[in-house]
Amino acid sequence: MLVPNAPAPSVCVSTWSRDDWPVLLSRIVDPPDELWTLGAREAALAPCIAIVGCRRATPLALRCAHDLARDLAGSGITIVSGLAFGIDAAAHGGALESGRTIAVLAGGVDRVYPASHDWLGRAVVERGFLVSEFPPGTAPRKHHFPRRNRIIAGLSIGVVVVEAPETSGALITARCALDAGREVFVVPGPAAGSRNRGGHLLANDGARLVEHADDVLAALNLVAPGRTVAAGPPPPDDPALRALVPGEPAELDDIVARSGLPAPAALARLATLELDGWVARGPGGRFVRVARKW
Repeated sequence: MLVPNAPAPSVCVSTWSRDDWPVLLSRIVDPPDELWTLGAREAALAPCIAIVGCRRATPLALRCAHDLARDLAGSGITIVSGLAFGIDAAAHGGALESGRTIAVLAGGVDRVYPASHDWLGRAVVERGFLVSEFPPGTAPRKHHFPRRNRIIAGLSIGVVVVEAPETSGALITARCALDAGREVFVVPGPAAGSRNRGGHLLANDGARLVEHADDVLAALNLVAPGRTVAAGPPPPDDPALRALVPGEPAELDDIVARSGLPAPAALARLATLELDGWVARGPGGRFVRVARKW
């Protein structure tokens, strides 16, 4: 068991009928019917970015994944990955240094895999949560992992691939992200050898090359570290802001319909407006425009 002794967070289940269901996840091709979670589900209210890659990663790739996750989490982003060896573990570890992270499992949330990452699962529960579409007690199976990967992509507004061969499961996550209209990023690596072959294929298909957290934030129109709160008038003709009436909370779906923005783009824009002080997040994850003077 993940947490053998009480007190401990309790396992919760969410369905589409509940207010706490992740909105972006409902927009993938094959959304799950229910989600089992363990930990602080508030971590999913922030914009989420996935960092994935191969299990047998080079030291340089592990450091890159760690630093990317640390810097993105420090900017208010929640990092999503799969708790596996290699890039996944490095991403969770980096995120835990400065912010929050979500681990998507291929078995029940009480069956951390690999078992040697039980310590990492405990740390994730303290600063985020574990999530699975499989009920507690379910052992991870080989055919569960591609299903897990689509949830990693579905929770995220973008996916960063760090060192992935052509057969890596990270490419499944990236393809799921593309199918859902999410951004896919690749950290460039040496063309020689097979470790980066999957990343090069994604880049050939249009994935953006990134090296630092600021590259990802800029591409998604999110706030870079150190940016100050806006002191002047709101951004001119901002579609997300225009979709909100001051003082009236709105669901993300309503904002998407009014603004014409895709859901990931709308969520990214709302995150920037929130950090700039023009939007606040209310109960149930609803957004409200803040009436300000300038």
